[in-house]
Formats: sequence, C-alpha cells, structure tokens
Amino acid sequence: MSKTASVSTKEHVRSSFRDATFTSLNIGMCESYFCAYMLALGIPGVIAGLGTVIPQFIGVIFQLFSIRSFFTRFSLKKRLLLFLILQALSMVPLIVAGIFKIDSPIFIISMLGIYWACLLSLNPPWNRLMGHTIPARFRLRFFSIRSQFSQFSVFIGLISSGLLLYWAKDQNLELPFYVGIFTIGFGLKCLSWFQIKHHHIDYTLKPGSEPRLRLRDFLKRLHQTDQGKLITFLFLFYVSVHFAAPYFNPFMLKRLQFNLSGVHGHHIYFLFWSGPDVPDPAKEGKGPPCR
Repeated sequence: MSKTASVSTKEHVRSSFRDATFTSLNIGMCESYFCAYMLALGIPGVIAGLGTVIPQFIGVIFQLFSIRSFFTRFSLKKRLLLFLILQALSMVPLIVAGIFKIDSPIFIISMLGIYWACLLSLNPPWNRLMGHTIPARFRLRFFSIRSQFSQFSVFIGLISSGLLLYWAKDQNLELPFYVGIFTIGFGLKCLSWFQIKHHHIDYTLKPGSEPRLRLRDFLKRLHQTDQGKLITFLFLFYVSVHFAAPYFNPFMLKRLQFNLSGVHGHHIYFLFWSGPDVPDPAKEGKGPPCR
C-alpha cells in the first residue's frame, strides 16, 4: 500500500465532501441539460434522445476496458486524475459548438461519448479508493453526509440553470447561456481535479490483492440465488428505464411545449420525494456506492 503521507484522513474526508459538491453541481447545471442543449442547437428530438443513449453505451464499453489492461499500471488516485482531466477537456468542444452554432449530431454525440466514457470509468477507481482509505467505523456516516451534499448540490444546479435558461429563452440568448453554463461546468471539473490531486490519499493495489470472478462463475451465480435475482431485476429495470427515459425531455420540450423549469421541476420532485429511503448495502460498511 502506498499512501500520500502529507494528507491526513480528516483532510481526505473533507476534500471528498468538496469534490461531491463540485461534481453534483456539474450534474445539475450541465449534465442534466445535455439533451436540451442538443435541441437548442437545432438537432431533431429523436436524435437528441439518442444523444443520451449512445454516449452512455460508449461509456459502459469503455468502463469495461478501464478496469483492466493499461490503466492497472496507475494507482487509484492517478486513474481518477486522468479520467477527470479528460472529462473536463471533453466539455471544451461542447462550449465551442455553442459559440459557433455547430449542429452536427455526430460531433456532439462523439464529445458526449468521451464525457460519459470518462465519467463511468471514474467509478471503479473511486469506489476502491474510498473503500480502502475511509475508516470502517466512519464509513456509514461518511457516505450519508456525502450523499446529502450531493443531492443538495444537484438541486441547486438544476434550479440555477433552469431559471437562467428559462429567462434566456425569452431573450433569445439560449445558446450564449449554455456556453456560460458549460464553462462553469468545466471550472467545476477542474476544481474536482484540484481537490483529488492535492487533498486525497492515494492507494496502490497490489497485483492479485483483489478477488477476481470469472464470467463463467458469475453466470452460474445468477441461477436460483438471491444475488442472481437482484442482478436480473436491476438489469430489466435499467433496460426499461433507458428504453423510454432518453425521449422524455424531447417529448416534453418539443411536442408538449413545456419549458425547462417545468420539465426539471418533475426531475427535482422525483429526486427528493420519489419514495421512502431504501437501505444501501454500501452504507452498511459493505462497500462504497458509485461516485
């Protein structure tokens, strides 16, 4: 194990809270409006819906390769820094597209594919880093507090961008405001990178230190086990969600002529009042959730 001696556990935890705030603000302010941004550029609604599915599919495929191969040469912290800076840089072409009104679906979807590839590739090293560096006695409280920081920051981001874009549309300044919002998102990603670079503890995984499950054994466990039932349920659930969800925003904005504040008002409602809390195994000390 290799840790950064100059960073204390307390500083590491506080820095993670700040990182959660910056990351979640970016989700609320920028990531939630990618589809609406494509519509503002003049891209058709169906393609704008695909613009949320295809990049995520690219991200999932890339995530599978990020766990192994070349990236295993780096420590967990270095992997985070690599994917974070690439994700931040992927927002620059989106800003340029707004400035010069580039309405090429291939270009926008490609940039979003890089964004999602980096975003999903952050999860495995972040999960492992937090699992190895947060003391077990504090882990439950840590993830509870961090979750509160994240949800509140997403809420602030959604409201802020929604109100700004609602006003900007009436003033025919929608694209310039998207450029400003994405520029802020780029800055938030840079702040996350700074927090992890200077205030996070590092950890290097020794070869063979983590158990590996072969695909054949994984498929066997799916049959007649509680774990298999849960994985099957989650698989079908996410397939059904991603089958319809990408077209929700285009349908509400284009066909029903809803404004952004109305659409994201529904998002905020389901974010905070969608039902009772479900116990999270990660918060019970069995491992951290996704970033």
